[in-house]
Amino acid sequence: MKKESRTALRIARPLVAVLLLAVWIGYIELANIPAFVLPHPKDVAISLYQQLRSGDVLPHLAATAQEAGLGFLLGTSMAVLVGTLISRSRFAEEVLRPYIIASQTTPMVVLAPLFLMWFGFGLMPKVLIAGIITFFPLLVNVMAGLRSVNPTERRLFQSLKASPWQTFIHLEIPSALPFIFAGLRITVVLSVIGSVVGEFVGARAGLGYLAVTAAGNMDTSLLFVAVVLLMAMGLTLYVIVLRLEKHVLFWRT
Repeated sequence: MKKESRTALRIARPLVAVLLLAVWIGYIELANIPAFVLPHPKDVAISLYQQLRSGDVLPHLAATAQEAGLGFLLGTSMAVLVGTLISRSRFAEEVLRPYIIASQTTPMVVLAPLFLMWFGFGLMPKVLIAGIITFFPLLVNVMAGLRSVNPTERRLFQSLKASPWQTFIHLEIPSALPFIFAGLRITVVLSVIGSVVGEFVGARAGLGYLAVTAAGNMDTSLLFVAVVLLMAMGLTLYVIVLRLEKHVLFWRT
């Protein structure tokens, strides 16, 4: 990106935030919206400051981060493993495809109560839900990436008597990495959504639990605090994956 474009980007992003805040405040003032329906941004900022200063929100933030992180690792590792196996066997793909699709077409809101009944209200059900949500998008990208190898390059490796393992490590994995990171950028955000779905159904801590509790108490400012922190968490995780991608795929920058 050119220097002029980067400068314009640094200016445009804050301006969009200011515009959204102006629309938010203007709508409240013009439509006379009560605070329990839509709080003023100032009230949300005060509530966020109080929660951070008192530390009350930190256990909820840590719980959701742990659930999302473990779910992301679970879904990612399973997607890479299954995607690698399926990419090498069309027969395995045809056998497993209906089961994989069925696991994704079933709403997580339906599965969440079952997981809570089976595994209790602890960490496990939230991690499983986050893992299932992150599994399929990355699986598709892993399969597409491993099958995107240039045939000419594959023939070159064969002519050099490269073993299947050497071909996999030095040819297939580098070819698949752009696809894998594209999937990781999506799934790392989905892992946060999955953990919150589990917390909505049943939890003792977490930002989803905090949001449900705030809604039950008609504390809309606190509800917006949970939303803001979830947005910040998702954005932070996305940026981490993006930075890691630029570091690993340095030849593409």
